[in-house]
Amino acid sequence: MCRFKKLTVMKNRLVMRCRQAKAIWVLVKKQLP
Repeated sequence: MCRFKKLTVMKNRLVMRCRQAKAIWVLVKKQLP
């Protein structure tokens, strides 16, 4: 159970990081002419 919980937390962090990267990518794309 504890191991599974840790896995979920890691997955959530990965998703958050992915979303952050996507948001930054969109911002950079908008800045480019």
